[in-house]
Amino acid sequence: IMPIRAFDDQGQSDQFTIAKAIYWAVDHGADVINMSFGTMEKSKVLKDAIEYANKQGVTLVASAGNDNTETEQYPASYDKVIAVAATNLWDMKASFSNYGKAVDIAAPGASIIAPYPNGYYAIVSGTSFASPIVAGEAALLRSLLQKENMKDRIRKNVIKIDHRNPGWKMGEGRIDLRLALEKK
Repeated sequence: IMPIRAFDDQGQSDQFTIAKAIYWAVDHGADVINMSFGTMEKSKVLKDAIEYANKQGVTLVASAGNDNTETEQYPASYDKVIAVAATNLWDMKASFSNYGKAVDIAAPGASIIAPYPNGYYAIVSGTSFASPIVAGEAALLRSLLQKENMKDRIRKNVIKIDHRNPGWKMGEGRIDLRLALEKK
């Protein structure tokens, strides 16, 4: 695990700083990069960093956004990135989660128990918490299956949840690590 800070104390950053962090991570051996952030603006500098990481074999995962809309968010909407929507405990689209054609898969993202500043834990929700679950799956799979395309393996080995989400486009389904590990 290689935590890289690309945002300031107020949670602010810019495309150049984020791209610089991606390049740094790739050049220092990252196999999987989680990007729990997004913007509505396309950016050549960010897209170039994503392309660079992809060419180096890095698996890229990003949150789809928390605006309950089909509007694409970047970097999640870039082709080489696994875009993650959020589900609740019943495999239904979380009320806040973005959805649509850019979403690849869904993962739990509502009422997640997560570390909180000063050594505490808190119950949190957001696609920013669903995305690292997928990144963790990708990291485990990569440790076992070095040469395989993780985006395809993760997308193909899911629990279908369309019947629980009529009218919502939640990608291929909700991740299932057991299925992804078992499939040949």
